[in-house]
Amino acid sequence: MLAAGRGSQIFEFGTDRVLRRSLHDVSLAREANVMELARGFGVPVPAVHELRANDREMVMDRIPGPTMVDWILRRPWQLQRAAAILAELHDAVHRIPAPSWLRDAGDGGDVLVHLDLHPLNVIMGPRGPVLIDWTNSARGLAETDVALTWVLLRTGEAPANAVMARLVDRFRGGLIRAFLTHFETATIHDALPYAAELRLCDSTLTDTERVAITKLLQSP
Repeated sequence: MLAAGRGSQIFEFGTDRVLRRSLHDVSLAREANVMELARGFGVPVPAVHELRANDREMVMDRIPGPTMVDWILRRPWQLQRAAAILAELHDAVHRIPAPSWLRDAGDGGDVLVHLDLHPLNVIMGPRGPVLIDWTNSARGLAETDVALTWVLLRTGEAPANAVMARLVDRFRGGLIRAFLTHFETATIHDALPYAAELRLCDSTLTDTERVAITKLLQSP
């Protein structure tokens, strides 16, 4: 096993592929279709090769490289570049018209939205950044997607390791400020309450994250 998240595990599958397995017996077919849609429009996404185990497992390209979090911690002088990459990925995703078979984010939008676009879901590969984990993708508004990244950056719980947690918190504020300079902040701020509502619907949130989201909404 290479990695494990709140909803899936990633395993080696040969030399250049990985297998993603759902932890909750959820079909990965829709996610595979979204990934191939995004890849067809030029978004840097791992290629999907096969669905297995009644679509509960997905075989895709293995992208060598650190997550953006690790990349920032090793290269803190690249914080502005990291923020620009996040904004560029948003722009690339939001240029894609959302097909009718995508689930509705509930905000009246009609473009593809990732709804989990944060530095842990960006792999800094040898050919450039690659966006992974399309589990939450939907049809919605670009502003909702950007606002949700703001929520994730501000309220995501830091790693349990005390040293890593301090490092993450040290750069968190600067990354958020740099990220928001790429957008009309007032518009994104207006989208923040609904983005927070979407985030609070996640059953895997910790109590610490729920409190942080509430505080974010109460801040001026």
